Amino acid sequence: VTKPRVCTGSVLVLWTCAGPVLVLWVCTGSVLVLWICTGSVLVLWFCSGVEGLYWFCSGVVDLYWFCSGVEGWYWFCSGVVGLYLFCSGVVGLYWFCSGVMGLYWFCTGVAGLYWFCSGVMGLYWFCSGVMGLYWFCTGVAGLYWFCSGVMGLYWFCTGVEDLYWFCSGVMGLYWFCTGVEDLYWFCSGVVGLYWFCSGVVDLYWFCSGVEGCLGSHINVGHLSAY
Repeated sequence: VTKPRVCTGSVLVLWTCAGPVLVLWVCTGSVLVLWICTGSVLVLWFCSGVEGLYWFCSGVVDLYWFCSGVEGWYWFCSGVVGLYLFCSGVVGLYWFCSGVMGLYWFCTGVAGLYWFCSGVMGLYWFCSGVMGLYWFCTGVAGLYWFCSGVMGLYWFCTGVEDLYWFCSGVMGLYWFCTGVEDLYWFCSGVVGLYWFCSGVVDLYWFCSGVEGCLGSHINVGHLSAY
């Protein structure tokens, strides 16, 4: 069955249906729209004009979408869950995802943000700019985080429980931990604080500077200062 509809003037509309679900629709003028549906689920859609919008879908769940214009936004998706998104313009945003769980995200511009993720749990994140933030994670629990900039913050963690953290800058803070319970911490700067701990419960602490605190050692049920 074919049902053509044509409207001429400022807007031209053509609508055709042939077969079970074949549909063709076209609008020209201030806004151009092209929409096609063939087969059981195939859909094609296109629009250009003030906003510069482009949209396309094919297959049962495959989605393809594209837009460009004032904001410069680009979006694309393919596959059951594969998502692809891209944006550029004032903010300079780039976003990309592929695979069941694989996520890829990227942004550049005022904030200089970079974000990347791959794998079921593997997370990768990176940012540079005003704050100079760097973050990285991989594995089920392995966490990697790094930041540098105004505050000079550095943080790193790997393993299910292992924690590694480091910071330097205005306060001159240094912190490090490894093992399920082992804790290592160090700080130097205005206050001149040094702190160290090793073992499940053994505590080692040392401070020097304004307070003139040399240190102390704390153990299970035992306290000694020297």
